[in-house]
Amino acid sequence: MLTVDGVTAGYHSVPVLRDVSLRAETGQVVAVLGANGAGKTSLLRVISGLLPLQAGTISLDGEPIHQMPAHRIARRGLVQVVEARGVLPGLTVEENILLGLLGRGRLRPAVRQEAIARATTYFPWIGERLRAYGAELSGGQQQMVALSRALALDPPTLLLDEPSLGIAPALVDEIYERIALAANDARTVIIVEQHVHKVLAVADRAYVLRRGAVVLHGDVAELRKGNRLEEAYLS
Repeated sequence: MLTVDGVTAGYHSVPVLRDVSLRAETGQVVAVLGANGAGKTSLLRVISGLLPLQAGTISLDGEPIHQMPAHRIARRGLVQVVEARGVLPGLTVEENILLGLLGRGRLRPAVRQEAIARATTYFPWIGERLRAYGAELSGGQQQMVALSRALALDPPTLLLDEPSLGIAPALVDEIYERIALAANDARTVIIVEQHVHKVLAVADRAYVLRRGAVVLHGDVAELRKGNRLEEAYLS
């Protein structure tokens, strides 16, 4: 379980997050919504240790992580897929997937095989294109490879930043189907997304940020009653 409590953070002493609290439990998909500049990506960066806090606490399964460096947080099982995907064009699909495991030292053959098997379980087409280069893939395929690289670590907590950005609608549907499967495998998934209808179709809870503060949160089924969600998001 991930708990964010009263977090304030920013850049060069200018706060972009103000007293933000969030809770995500095992097996849940939590959506973080808001307009550009609302602080969504900054929230993910704070959780993953890439942006220091000015106030507040963050804990993972009851253990404080907000004072840990990013690499220690990652070793605790919290992995982020960034907006830019980070797929290297000059490496093969297999090499891109295995990149995430390099921090664990020398890769034994069994570990490599397990990572690739996990990737092909979520995205079967990857098994046929392991030798293809990143530059040969579409944007949607690159996003799937980036997700596979994160899932190769079998992380209990997964942070996704705009997984549908710049991707054809048909592939967005497939990506969100696999995200839902990942959550069903006893993972906590937090998604920053502007494609509201897609993420709400798989999310259990949602938080709406406006100017760095949470203005609405709750179970998706409750939030979709009436116009509360639309009003908070668009106002």
